[in-house]
Amino acid sequence: MKKCVAALALVASVYPVGHVAAQSSTEVYGFAKLGFTAGQGSVVDRTALSSMASRFGISGGEDLGGGLRASFVLEAQFNLDDGYASNTNTNNQADGAILGRGAAFGRRAVVGLESSIGQLLVGRDSTPHNGGGNSGGQGWEHPDYDTFFHIGVGNSRAAVGSAGGYASTKASNSLAYVSPNFDGIRLALQTYLGENPHPAPNAGSGNSVLLAYDKNPLSLGAAYGKTITGAGTNVKTTHVGGSFDIGATKLMGYVRKDANTGMPDVDGFVFGTRIRIGTAGGELRASLSQTEKLNAKTRQFAIGYWQHMSKRTALFSTWARVGNSGGAAAALNNSVTGANQSSRGYDLGLQHSF
Repeated sequence: MKKCVAALALVASVYPVGHVAAQSSTEVYGFAKLGFTAGQGSVVDRTALSSMASRFGISGGEDLGGGLRASFVLEAQFNLDDGYASNTNTNNQADGAILGRGAAFGRRAVVGLESSIGQLLVGRDSTPHNGGGNSGGQGWEHPDYDTFFHIGVGNSRAAVGSAGGYASTKASNSLAYVSPNFDGIRLALQTYLGENPHPAPNAGSGNSVLLAYDKNPLSLGAAYGKTITGAGTNVKTTHVGGSFDIGATKLMGYVRKDANTGMPDVDGFVFGTRIRIGTAGGELRASLSQTEKLNAKTRQFAIGYWQHMSKRTALFSTWARVGNSGGAAAALNNSVTGANQSSRGYDLGLQHSF
């Protein structure tokens, strides 16, 4: 992390700041999402209450003058059904895994500086190769490429079946640069550290890059990441996605490949749509996704309906089915199914954003 902090100090030194009256702000945000979930498999069925990635965050910043702004984001995920916090990781490796405890900000914990030439962020953050989407809002994850936002029984098989390692979605000890928006085009560059003692292999360290275009009605993103996993071994992830608005209909999808040294590649895709229904806040969602490793293949179809009660509150229901072949045995909502057997599941729930 010393290198990361040094980079921020360098930016501050070449971007002089005058003595001005600072303008600061702080915001609390997040959503609480709880659903009744059921999964059916050929071996074990299961029902449960699921929190579905409920989260809360605190973000803020201060205008330092001269066009320079300091900012921070702390975002935690928690289980709404039992109050337990989500997991995190100290060094992007197996021995750095930490099970949920207290208010661990495992989703995001960054501090940064921003100006007209871009933004520098230091801390634990999403990896640009995770979403393959544009750089906007909180980080660069772009849920518009996955019909069900990577949450619930409709979660894309392309994401579930990935083999991207401990930095496939989040990386600790990271330093990132996010460019300004040039007529819809943005660039994100990130490096992260495994923080191992030398001369041990620099496992857990890696680099990630994202190039994105986002200008209504079209959004496109291409991303690549490489993480060292040991002496002479690594995992490489390539992610390409896009979405297109056609009136009340949005079409979207992405393809993904994970290449792990000495292991078979994992290939996945998802294609889906969201269709607004009438003017009463209804939305129909559907997707087809797949993951494949050697001959093992899992394909999923999901369909759901969201009823927005207000700008912040919505009721939702989703049904999905997976089919397995080549020895695969994926199942939905923590059920268990046999090799080459199918599984079905559904979610019914409520989400409130704040």
